[in-house]
Amino acid sequence: MGYVRVKGFVGSPEKVRVEEVDFLVDMGAYYTVLPPELTEDLAIRPMARAELLTADKRKVEAYLSYAYIKIGERDGILPVAIMEAPEPCSV
Repeated sequence: MGYVRVKGFVGSPEKVRVEEVDFLVDMGAYYTVLPPELTEDLAIRPMARAELLTADKRKVEAYLSYAYIKIGERDGILPVAIMEAPEPCSV
């Protein structure tokens, strides 16, 4: 698969707080990963905990939740993983 960088918006599911961010997107990924500091700022609350498998085959623990995401003309409330990452990206 490939990686691309895109500008988009992320916020709480209720869209109370929304922020423009740069995403690093892996076309073969399932979850959008948001750093814990960003989710705290945007009032995105963890809802569950899960074990995820990264591209390099590592198993990592992450919190799961939902967030409002808008990229281009498309937007919606999507599942996200909350875990340490240098920037919003996908796993």
